[in-house]
Amino acid sequence: MEKYRVTDESMEYKGRVLRRIEDIVTQEKGGWIESELNLSQAGRCMVWDNAKVYGNARIADEVIVKGNAEVYEDALIYGRAVIEGNAQIYAEAEIGDGVQVYEDAQVYGKAKLYGDTKVYGDAEIFGETVIKDNKRIYGGVEIEESSLETRNEYHSWDDIYSFATFNLFIQRGESMNTANLYANGRHQVQIEVLLEAKDRNGQYIRIAPEEIFKNVKLVNYRNEPFDGVFDISDEPGDYVMPLFRQAERASILSYGTFYISTDRNLGPVNICISTLIHSLDDYGNPIQVEYTTAEVNRPPNSNGNPRYVTVNVVPKRVFNESNLHCIEYEEEVPPSTKLKQYYVNFKSDSGARLHQVIIRPDYVFSLVLVKKTVTNSILNTYYQFLYYYYSTTDSLFHDDQRLKYKLTLRPRKNQEITIETKNHRLPGVCIWRFDFKYTEYWADSLEAFDSTFEFSMFDSYGNEARVQCKILNNKELGFVVI
Repeated sequence: MEKYRVTDESMEYKGRVLRRIEDIVTQEKGGWIESELNLSQAGRCMVWDNAKVYGNARIADEVIVKGNAEVYEDALIYGRAVIEGNAQIYAEAEIGDGVQVYEDAQVYGKAKLYGDTKVYGDAEIFGETVIKDNKRIYGGVEIEESSLETRNEYHSWDDIYSFATFNLFIQRGESMNTANLYANGRHQVQIEVLLEAKDRNGQYIRIAPEEIFKNVKLVNYRNEPFDGVFDISDEPGDYVMPLFRQAERASILSYGTFYISTDRNLGPVNICISTLIHSLDDYGNPIQVEYTTAEVNRPPNSNGNPRYVTVNVVPKRVFNESNLHCIEYEEEVPPSTKLKQYYVNFKSDSGARLHQVIIRPDYVFSLVLVKKTVTNSILNTYYQFLYYYYSTTDSLFHDDQRLKYKLTLRPRKNQEITIETKNHRLPGVCIWRFDFKYTEYWADSLEAFDSTFEFSMFDSYGNEARVQCKILNNKELGFVVI
């Protein structure tokens, strides 16, 4: 199912016609592309703001291109990369993994960047450079070879003496202060903690995200921890909508990310943050100082302004048959076999987009056998068998005309039938039905079996539609939400 559409809003840029895109579910305006070949409809990749992707450039997986960034010519970007600011990626550059390129940086030529490399400032990476691991490249440097060692720009939590800023916000929610969270235990809301930390000498220092996650606690407005209420992680799951990765900047700001989920119907919940640091009192004695944004139960020596974000926990969505549709595709395949493909998906007007499927692959879950006795004019009796095989293929659900699937059946002893044809002609969960018949002069044949089969479809927010596949009287498949 498509995640974005190309709008009628267009602009001419460098001799090309670019069109603005729009998120189908949220209807949020995106950036600019020349064609749908520039931005995959699969995964969670997206172009936002005034960013532009054109030429033969390709964006895939979870890549985010935003700000005024440009990706063009034959550049390829995949993985979890973030391209923003005024960054430019072009020529045959290839960027993957968790690379971040921002500010006025450029990557071009046949340069390849992988790992968690960060390129910013006026840096230029070109030629046949290959950079891996955790490099940081910034300023006005030009690099043709990967010869830099990793620099550790972070300080530990024990180096913090005070905070100039101790704040939190919700990343890409309904606003910076609120977001909805489905109570299905899978959907996550992304909360960002923003710090400006200072050391004992009053100098700003930067703190690593993992240090922030380890030392900052999410608390309620009474300054109490959410023990057992939320599952809290510093790593995103499959259902953060939309996922945003904070690009690291050469500044005094430090960011920590908290992904929260729950299976409880809690309604609106105000979330604050709290932490302890080592400091000195007026007499030079070591003390612990609490910083909290909670409004109630603040210790006398606490710091930080009252501040909270609101996560509105809503019941998980319940689907029914009216939210699903099934499209059938039928063809003849050798040897004399009739194949029907059933593609099950959420309806386009259901407000749900298929994000993940749990299904048992390569599974023949039913065989219906119809036997007919025939007596010809010479009084010879023979039997005509009509087989209906029902099988899953794999767990993929995106349409891809390049994909094929092969299945080998053994309808009787010493007989083997191999069927291979295109799979995933259409988006959705794909289930096959094979029809073939043969004639025998004896009735001994494979024993038929009939069973229902279940699989799960998940929307972008982790809401589950548990679907049962049933064989109807006319041998067609029916699909029921259970």
